[in-house]
Amino acid sequence: MGGPGMRALAVIAAVLIQFTCVFSRASAQNAASVRIVNVYWGFDGRVVEGEFQPFSLLLDNLSDEAIEGTLAIQKVSGLIRGEGARHEVSVFLGPSSRRWVQFYPYITGNLSSWEIRLQTESATLDLGQRAQPDPVWEAGVRGKSNSVRLVTVLLDPAAGLQRQPDSIRHMPEDVFPPYATATHGLHALFMDHVPEWEEPRQTALLAWLQRGGELHLMLDRNRQRLRFSGILSALNEPFAEYAVGAGRVLRHEFQRNDLTEEVVNAVAIRKLDLRDDEVTVQSRQLVALMSLSDGTLFDVLSKQVEPSHAWWLIGLCCLLYAAIMYPGCWHFARRRGIQTGQAIAAVLLTVVVFSGLFLWLGQRGYGESSSWRFYGVAESEDQTHWSCLQFSEVFVTDGTDCRVEDKGRQTLIASGLDEESTEAVVTAGDNASLISRLPPFSREPLVTRRRLELPDWESRVESFLVNGQELSQLAIRVGKRFPFGETTKAWVAYGDRIHPLTLDERNGQFVVSGAARSLREFCDVSVWGGLTIPTATGVPVVEIEERQFVDALLVRRGLKNARRFSLGDLELPRDRVIFMVRTAMPAAFDLSVKPEVPQRGEILFVKELPLVLAP
Repeated sequence: MGGPGMRALAVIAAVLIQFTCVFSRASAQNAASVRIVNVYWGFDGRVVEGEFQPFSLLLDNLSDEAIEGTLAIQKVSGLIRGEGARHEVSVFLGPSSRRWVQFYPYITGNLSSWEIRLQTESATLDLGQRAQPDPVWEAGVRGKSNSVRLVTVLLDPAAGLQRQPDSIRHMPEDVFPPYATATHGLHALFMDHVPEWEEPRQTALLAWLQRGGELHLMLDRNRQRLRFSGILSALNEPFAEYAVGAGRVLRHEFQRNDLTEEVVNAVAIRKLDLRDDEVTVQSRQLVALMSLSDGTLFDVLSKQVEPSHAWWLIGLCCLLYAAIMYPGCWHFARRRGIQTGQAIAAVLLTVVVFSGLFLWLGQRGYGESSSWRFYGVAESEDQTHWSCLQFSEVFVTDGTDCRVEDKGRQTLIASGLDEESTEAVVTAGDNASLISRLPPFSREPLVTRRRLELPDWESRVESFLVNGQELSQLAIRVGKRFPFGETTKAWVAYGDRIHPLTLDERNGQFVVSGAARSLREFCDVSVWGGLTIPTATGVPVVEIEERQFVDALLVRRGLKNARRFSLGDLELPRDRVIFMVRTAMPAAFDLSVKPEVPQRGEILFVKELPLVLAP
């Protein structure tokens, strides 16, 4: 005891303890130097399910030194298990400064938390967890109310400290997202000042408005009407109400302190067409209709890449295997002259033969190859820009590092949905990327939203006839840049009905043809290939073909994206139609993927057209 070996171990232990103490003090000091001052979810503190939503963090550097690193968030299941992709953004904090940092996670449900970490050169700082709020529609139902409050906010100046009036929720102007792809879910915006925004935020606001947003302009603090410049000069019309694309602008001759709860409720409250005693049961079914199950679309995609096993043959072999093992081997072992070793050998031989047979029958292959398949819905912003939500299924036959990149299209990406663990790392924005490790014969579900540009379709309503509440005739003219194709199919929605369209190629027109159906009936198809989607109360469960099933999913998502699919009230404004075209995805929509795999899919274009004839 007390020899050289023990003294050496004691010295090593002392050094390790001292190093651990120093490292712990350094980590604690670094963690204390950065804190989260404020957290802002979405636009009003809530989130919309099935959309990419802003998640804004106000970081405070308490030290007198600059801090540079990578801030990351990841959804946490339970207490410690991370799920889904890790979202990262580069951060630089000047000495004793504050900065808003924004992420754009895809919202798939409630009761989730997000873990926040800051990685610097010297340490990994744990900044805690933040709970994700309830989705907008679900929150309304939980209160057992026959109404839901849509996301409606008043924009506050960045330096403003007061949040008045209290009749409406407030949003600081410096957390409005700089990407048009992150503005989905916002219903209406009140403004009483011209925000000090750079061009990307101005473009995002205008794109949101053109897609169907509702902008309310009040008098400024000097009781003057707001005057915009540059990109937002389109908001300077003198009328009390006017359209900008599919959206509308309303002017109010009062200041923010005169914004009453009655005015806000008229804009924000959406009534459920239900009796009080029906709210709990039926409203949940209608919520299911409103928030499309994205998992169902992924299930459809996964069925397209699954191997076509000969299940009947596998089942027959199972029965044959059971029969040979018993009573076959049992009777063989009871025969005279059969020794124990021979009986055991017969059993082992049967096991080996059928193991090889099952391995061959159940092998991967059957013509499988790496592929990228997807469905998408694109909403029109103006004549050339589209906001595309794309559901993709990446399938690989060999283990590989998958890298997805997209530049200059305000791309938002999510993976590892439905509580799946993944090693994917996501960066959003104009230089978006996703890096993920995929095992052999595995698939990865991805959701992306991008702002894409296509040639002008030159589409317009050329003639129409409305009898009472019914659209009896309609002709939509399209130009040479329209995505014609053999698989192209079109509909038009008017009021609460959807009409099929046929193409008159000679005249370049889509015309109403065939019987109209109610939107609810069209969207409430229920079962295909064992997959189901929610149906409204009283709608029978019907087995349908895949094409009809996918059309219903895409049209329903398209109407939801256009904010025209409301709880208990599936009806569109009577002064316009929604032109919907399902066709093969244009090559311009392809993502940069490594390793390169064939990209194949379909997209539903959704474009609102006013029922006004050109002079």
